[in-house]
Amino acid sequence: MKLSELQFVPDDLVEKAVRWAMTDAAGELVDYEGTVEIRRLSYGAFEMIGREAEHSKSFGAQLIAECVVWEGGEEMSYDMAFRLPKPIGKALFDAVVEVNSALAPEKK
Repeated sequence: MKLSELQFVPDDLVEKAVRWAMTDAAGELVDYEGTVEIRRLSYGAFEMIGREAEHSKSFGAQLIAECVVWEGGEEMSYDMAFRLPKPIGKALFDAVVEVNSALAPEKK
């Protein structure tokens, strides 16, 4: 293989629908949904997030903060991602993993 044949991680964002359910203030289970954009991660970026997680940071919160882009181009800080309720955090984490797993070839 030649270096010129390598494919690098594209810079474009991937639009992703996210859904979760949470109990509201009245105690009713409410379904929520929205759309976010997900940034794809290169090998180096993924490795750096993993290293930060080794030093007392949450891997999932770091992935969300690094990869999720909200409407209007807003991004969430690590501290905000760390404080997300579990259903929202899981929905966003799953979206990040799904988009970034799509880069990997299927195993045969």
